Amino acid sequence: MTLRQALLTGKGADLFHGILPSGSPRLAILVTIDEPQRFKWGGEAAAPVFKEISQQIIRCFESGIGEVPTIEKEDITSP
Repeated sequence: MTLRQALLTGKGADLFHGILPSGSPRLAILVTIDEPQRFKWGGEAAAPVFKEISQQIIRCFESGIGEVPTIEKEDITSP
């Protein structure tokens, strides 16, 4: 939703953002909820979604899934 749409319709979007882990950030998360139904503020509507996502990511880091994958580069210079 754009600002113009929000002003014309009276509807809006809530957002909440954060970084993980806080001491040594490796990841930024932005949660946006378009036209929230129950809550008016991002802390009420989007923060619980951020919490769920960040908890799942933390479990991945703790289990070793968070390791940076090795990316094999394809040689595109030869036909």
